[in-house]
This record gives sequence, C-alpha cells and structure tokens, in this order.
Amino acid sequence: MELPHVASKRIRFLRQYKDFKEKDLYQFVFLDETWILQNGTIQHSWQDSNERSVKTIKTDGKRQIILHAGNEKGFIPGANLIFASKTCGDYHGEMNQTNFLHWFQNQLLPNLSEPSVIIIDNAPYHNMEVNKAPNVSWKKGDIQSWLTNEGIIYSEQMLKSELLLKVSQNKPEKTYFVDQLAEQYGHKVLRLPPYHCIFNPIELIWGITKTYYNKHIGRDGKTEADCLNMWQEAVNVVTPDMWKNSIKHTEGEIMKWYEREKMLDMQDIDTYLPKYRKPQFSPKITFLTIVSIRLIVNDPPNYRRSIKAKLTGKEVFVLS
Repeated sequence: MELPHVASKRIRFLRQYKDFKEKDLYQFVFLDETWILQNGTIQHSWQDSNERSVKTIKTDGKRQIILHAGNEKGFIPGANLIFASKTCGDYHGEMNQTNFLHWFQNQLLPNLSEPSVIIIDNAPYHNMEVNKAPNVSWKKGDIQSWLTNEGIIYSEQMLKSELLLKVSQNKPEKTYFVDQLAEQYGHKVLRLPPYHCIFNPIELIWGITKTYYNKHIGRDGKTEADCLNMWQEAVNVVTPDMWKNSIKHTEGEIMKWYEREKMLDMQDIDTYLPKYRKPQFSPKITFLTIVSIRLIVNDPPNYRRSIKAKLTGKEVFVLS
C-alpha cells in the first residue's frame, strides 16, 4: 500500500508542475546522475519452456559516474560532469554534497540562459538542509546550542527528550542549499515525488545515450580516453527534437496522473467497496481483499499492467 507522504508529495509535484507550465514564466530543466562502464554493458537473454525471460548483465571495465542536465533545447552546454568511480558499489555513494553543489553552482546555473524550474530527485546530496533542526541522534549540548541560536527559551533542567519536544514545537520550515543557490540566479527548484522517476524525461534520454554508447564502445579502442570520447559522441547524438519528444511524453504522463488524482478526489470509493471473504463452498478458489479499486479502474495503463502482472495466477473479484 502506498505511504501517505508519497501520495501527498506526488500531488504537490503535479500541481506545482502544472502551475509553472500554465504561467509559462520559466523553462523546465531536468537533471540526473547515471553511470557507464569503460568497456560497455552487454545484456544476454534467453527463454525457457515456460516463456520466462532471464537476463544477465556482463559488467566490464572502470565505472564512470555522470551528471548532466537538459531542456527542450538539448543538453545544457558546459554542464556535463563525468569522473571515474573509486568503488564498484552504488554510484550514489560517490556523488556527495560537495561534488554536487560545486557542479550545480559552477557548471549548471551559469549556463542557464533563461529563468528555469530545475527538476531534481530526492538524493540526499540534493536535499542538504540549511540550519537543520536537531533530531534524536544529536547530543544534548548541541540541541541546547541550537535552541539558543534560534532564540527559543528552555530550562537547564530539561532532559534531552524535553529539549527535542521544544525543537518539534518550534521547528522552522525546511530550506535547502540547492534552493538558495538557484534563487540567487533567478531560478526555482522543484523536487520529484519519491519513487517517480517517470516524471523525469532525462531517464528517456539516458536510454538513448547508453544504447548508442554500448553499441559503439570499443570501436576506437578500449582506453579510458576512448570511453570518455565515446560517451561525448553518444551525448552529441541526442538532438533537441529528441529532448522535446521526451519532455512531451513525460508531460503527457504528468497530466494523466494529475487528472487521475482529481478523479479519485471526487470519488468516495470506500462507500461502495465491499470486503470480500473466502466462501465455504469453494475452498480451492483464492479471493483477494481489494484494498482500493482505483488500482484497477483509474490508474494509467502502464500502472494497471504492473498490478495485473502481480495478480497473475490469482482469481480476483472486483466490483464494477
């Protein structure tokens, strides 16, 4: 079941994106991190008698971490960042606040020619807070110092739990380093809802660039320099029209989800959704308790296909 804070952040994102789009005062800029391997990524697949596809990925060579951004005019000139990974683990661990903020301030913001709304995800280094409020991991003395700096009165006799209650009662609205930097240049930051990368068209662009890169890597050699040159060639393959089409497709999905949320808001589903239970006359039939009929009826087609796949092999009774 979807967590309430995820649904709330999705609705807020959809509404804000729609508002920015209608006012037409800003252009949208989409950024993201990804990675490539020096010798490319090769996928193999086969099918057994049950028609179940199995894929394996052969990874080879040094990993290169990439950060870039683009809009309907194409990739932002001068915003391409690529550097070699020092580990073979999750690349998110190597893109830290220092690296990201340096790129954001020196490679992205100066190269945006128009007021922009910058779409980013919820990676920790995108969301470093200014004057972060204390939490349970803080030492008591540090909590007291924070309260003093904020001008919040407390008693020296208070225990740590009481000080944290004071914090929660006086916690300021969150502000982020990234947002402050963007505002200095006349731009806005809009964060994607958690787990909704489908609202970022750069994911489609990565598909184009990586397909080209994996197909042609090794053509001119296998050194690190050859890898970097081939990635730049893959980036150059992406035209402004490809960006426009990717953005148009993504905005179509955003509008579908926005209309879906409005439709659900007008429906009182619980008033007519019965609770099913397993009858005594047919113990072999599996009945599912449908928590929300909207998963079947109102969601976009790709979401319904996902739900349908999860219900394969089960008999489900849905009130129509």
